[in-house]
Amino acid sequence: GLHLIVRRAGPVPAKPDGPADDSGGPADDADGPADYSVVWWDPHVLDLGVELSLGIRKPDLIVKDVPAAIVDFGLRNYKGWREQRDAAGASGSVATIKPQTAAQSAATQIDTQTLPRVDIVELPRAEERPTGRRFGSLVHAVLAGVPLDASEAVIQRLTSTHGRILGCSGEELAAAAEVVRTVLAHSLLQRALKASKKNLCRREVPVGWKDSSGVLIEGVIDLVFEDGKKSVIVDFKSDEEIRAGAAKYQRQIGIYAAAVRECTGRSVSAVLMRV
Repeated sequence: GLHLIVRRAGPVPAKPDGPADDSGGPADDADGPADYSVVWWDPHVLDLGVELSLGIRKPDLIVKDVPAAIVDFGLRNYKGWREQRDAAGASGSVATIKPQTAAQSAATQIDTQTLPRVDIVELPRAEERPTGRRFGSLVHAVLAGVPLDASEAVIQRLTSTHGRILGCSGEELAAAAEVVRTVLAHSLLQRALKASKKNLCRREVPVGWKDSSGVLIEGVIDLVFEDGKKSVIVDFKSDEEIRAGAAKYQRQIGIYAAAVRECTGRSVSAVLMRV
C-alpha cells in the first residue's frame, strides 16, 4: 500500500484512485535523481484497530476484577507505607537540637547560681575618647588579631588597617591604639603571653555547650589560657556594650566559663574586661 511519487519538472501527479500497481510506477521512469519524494499510505492495506503498546504497562494488573484478598493485601501494604511516611515526616519536623547564641541565652533568666563567678576589670581610659559601635568594632577587631607581644609599629599598622575597613576617623584610630596598648600592658594579658609561649593560650575560640535544659549554646570566647591548674576566660567589652547591661554580659561570660569547665574538667576563672 505504498505509493512513491518523485517530483519532476512540472506539477505533482495526482493521488491514484485505485490500488497501487506493483508492476512499476513513475519512480521507475525517473531519468535522474529526484528533488524530493512523497509517500502515501493506503488505509485499505493497513492493519487498523490494533491496541497501542504505549501508555500504562501491564494494565491487567490494576483492573478491578481480581480476587478481593489480593486487593486487601495490596491496600494494607499501601496504608502501612503511608503511615510510615507520615510518621517519618512528623518526626523529621521536630528539632533534635535547639541552638541558641550565648548572648541570647544570657538575655533570658538563666540560673546564674550554676554559673562560675565573673569578675569585672576596669581599665583606665580618657574621658573624651570616642564612643559608639564603630569605635567598639575597631577595638575588638584589633584585639582579636594583635600579637600579645606586639610592638608599637604592629599596633599602629593593625589599627590603621581595620580603621580603613570601618571608615574610622583619625581620632578613633589614635584612641583605639591607646586602648590596645593599655590592654596588652595589663597583668592579665602578660599572664596570657606567658601561656602562649607554652602553647596554652587560645584566642577567638568557638565554643558549644548543651545546658541542663538541652539547649545548645554557641559563642566565641575572646581569650582563654591555662594558668596553673585552672583556665582563665577573658572577654573584652567596650563602653557602648556595657551600657546595654553589664549583668547580661556577666551571664554571657559565665556561660563561656561553664562550657570550658565542663569540657576540660578544670576549675575556671572568668573576667569581663571593660576597655
